[in-house]
Amino acid sequence: MRVTNFFRLNKSQAELDFIDVDVTRDTRLFIDPYAIEIRDDPFSERLKTHIVSFFQTLIEAIKSNDQRLLQSLTSHLSEPEETFLGMSKGTPAGRGVGRGQANQIIAALRSSRAVQTGLLTDLAETELFIEGISSDKLSDLTTNLIRGPLNEYTANQCALLGMETRRVAMPAAWNPEKLRWEGGYADIPIVSGKKVLLVPKSIVRMKLSLDSQEFYNNHILEFLQAEELSSNGSLVRMIKNGTEPRVYKKDLKEQHPFSKKFLADFVRQHPQIIETYKKIKGADGPLSAKQMEKDFNESVFALSLIDDLRKIPPGNDNASRYQSFMTGILTFLFYPHLTSPKMEQPQNEGRKRIDIHFVNSSRDGFFYRMRTWPMTKALYAIFECKNYSKDITNPEIDQLAGRFGQQRGNFGFITCRDLDNAELALKRCRDVANEGKGLVLILTDENIRYLLQAVADRKRSLINSFLEFEASKRLN
Repeated sequence: MRVTNFFRLNKSQAELDFIDVDVTRDTRLFIDPYAIEIRDDPFSERLKTHIVSFFQTLIEAIKSNDQRLLQSLTSHLSEPEETFLGMSKGTPAGRGVGRGQANQIIAALRSSRAVQTGLLTDLAETELFIEGISSDKLSDLTTNLIRGPLNEYTANQCALLGMETRRVAMPAAWNPEKLRWEGGYADIPIVSGKKVLLVPKSIVRMKLSLDSQEFYNNHILEFLQAEELSSNGSLVRMIKNGTEPRVYKKDLKEQHPFSKKFLADFVRQHPQIIETYKKIKGADGPLSAKQMEKDFNESVFALSLIDDLRKIPPGNDNASRYQSFMTGILTFLFYPHLTSPKMEQPQNEGRKRIDIHFVNSSRDGFFYRMRTWPMTKALYAIFECKNYSKDITNPEIDQLAGRFGQQRGNFGFITCRDLDNAELALKRCRDVANEGKGLVLILTDENIRYLLQAVADRKRSLINSFLEFEASKRLN
């Protein structure tokens, strides 16, 4: 039973910001600390605070041999069953890290040369250098460390999509300010009698980005191959038929067998190799809809959204339906640049409210420019959804611009069904820009259909071009 099926949301994975898990079995995906580390949006920065504060406290406790603190720090490393992610077969069985294994990990960290020399500086690298740390254990640990933000994220997603929640006791979460684990309650959905903690799809991977076997086989051994060839070392073989000399990985493996101690020693001598490896893995980016759903056809789905949009009548009676539908379309079109949508976000002590606001997580293209451009500095993208077919007048535009601010940025959209006078609406948006208040873009049904058709035609790059063009019209 998937979360969307239980709550009858009628939304596909591509319209959701979180992983739509099946509560009857684990989904083979992992929360990846490196996927969090390389992101610099406000939500990810908060997650990093939890991870870094714990890891630094753990390393300091190991170096000072503070046994009491070590026992406390490693007391909540069991498998987080509420996410339904990982490697369990069938019903999740609570693998996690038991007390005995926690002690083994502490011992491994204490004896690790990577820790002793200061080579190991972040949690994501522990799988590379520390015995006893595997992908699933590291994913479980990361989940526990960011449980607090995930509790809030889950409540926000439920409010966004109208999923019922219940206030229940939750396992202890890490408090990065007090540097300790704390129990508490959270408002989360209950699906088929099971607590569910929703996880953003932007921070999960099919396997962790930093993988010791991959690093050894595809990076260190290839580095050693090149060294052997350049120095004409003892492992260079000359082929009888006159082809170029070769160095075989099997020979290198015999001379340099795999161990995490070897990886740590090698990286200490050649620090550039891990930096190159991390850059390559960081460029992989979030999972695509196709990777999360093998049978997903983006082109067909985009066309279906065009048809579904036409079926929603304009007017106040269908305002909520339109807003919910637009949230899915916006996620589908703009993910992974825009993430973590929230509905009806209170502002100014509740006097102003936003229809939808997304975290601007973009690392390139139009939304990245909006995040870094001094005029907008858009840490978030604000959307006002107006389910009517009439002109967007000054009050609507002023309403949106009035919600801009230093903490959010000065950038947002109004979505509506149609415009009687597009030129007048454009002029009003230009006035906002000329007064230095920020940038307002308007997306009509026609614009949305154009963007969806671009996706259907496998021309997603047209989305960025369209947004850049619309922005330029407001700045000239």
